[in-house]
Amino acid sequence: MKYNIKKLAFDFPITRIKFSPDDKILAIACQDMIYIWDMEKQGYKHLFRCSSNVSSIEFSKDIKLLASGSIDGKIYIWELATDTLQKVLNLCQGGIWEICFSPDGKKIIYSDAEIDENNAKIASCENNIWIWDLMQNKCIKKFTKHHNGESIRRIAFFSERNIVAVAYGSLRYKSIVLWNINTEERLFTLQHQPDYTWVQGISFNGEGTKLAAGYSYGGHGGIRIWDISDTPGNEKCLAFFDEEESIVQISFSKNGLYIASTGGYHYNYIQVWDAIQKKCIAKIHGRKYGTALLVDINSIGDKMASVGYEFKRPLLYACYKILILLFPSIRWFINVIKEIVYFRREFRIKDFKESEIQFKTHCVLKICFLKNR
Repeated sequence: MKYNIKKLAFDFPITRIKFSPDDKILAIACQDMIYIWDMEKQGYKHLFRCSSNVSSIEFSKDIKLLASGSIDGKIYIWELATDTLQKVLNLCQGGIWEICFSPDGKKIIYSDAEIDENNAKIASCENNIWIWDLMQNKCIKKFTKHHNGESIRRIAFFSERNIVAVAYGSLRYKSIVLWNINTEERLFTLQHQPDYTWVQGISFNGEGTKLAAGYSYGGHGGIRIWDISDTPGNEKCLAFFDEEESIVQISFSKNGLYIASTGGYHYNYIQVWDAIQKKCIAKIHGRKYGTALLVDINSIGDKMASVGYEFKRPLLYACYKILILLFPSIRWFINVIKEIVYFRREFRIKDFKESEIQFKTHCVLKICFLKNR
């Protein structure tokens, strides 16, 4: 498959990316800012600013509103036509982990969590699910039955069917359970393969009849596609893609034909999977020492956005690696000068994997235009 890539560099971490339902704009959450990127004109359309780091973003179905959740427990409702802030909801003391609109855009479903500044969830929190009525400006339901006293790794909503998918990650309870938020009924239980313990991502197709789940364990990974269109308890596994390397995150296209995933050694590539033919149709490599952590694919699967980190000076880094290989004793010199150069602009030293020196990175957003599928 052929593809074109457009790169956008950011000095600060990007925490979320999301295509609008009509694929015309891309929302990019970067610290306490949300950039609106016009996919047709290939330029920035607007910038929204929040009070703290943005942890989740979601468009309404009619694309009139954009909701953003922050790590300080606030939800911002933005009106896209006028680029104005419509409402701020101060909802919880923790952070907003996931968020979505109801089909009519009059309600918001969200889950709370303790979230650190790097948008990482703290596993000890409860993760309640709430339904907030925007017209009445009050909470109309609190859903707690999904806890089961277990650690929760991922949550995904599909509001049209009032379904929440919860991926559990404890040692004795490894599965994905789908719940009806209104009736609090357990609908489906999707068991993991024993070797693929940790769920790294879950994503619905546009009709809510299929669920894709990405797994990772011990440097290996895989993707499963589940059919959840039948009556509760009659779920079926439609496909399983085995990967020799870890899966970091996945995104299911709305038409249910394509899945985008990030993964690989050092998480340095993105893959596009054909969900019908059950095979990988594109593998987009990043820099050797880069990473790819976030991914989102548009509704028809011809555009994809990914976020990762790349070294600003890969050639300099390669020279350093050669020196280490030729002169192993140079490591003691690095330890001596570590405190001296730590705050310099050009380098950042970090202890990991044999105390290697890691040159300063920048956050890179890649927008891929896929062709000849």
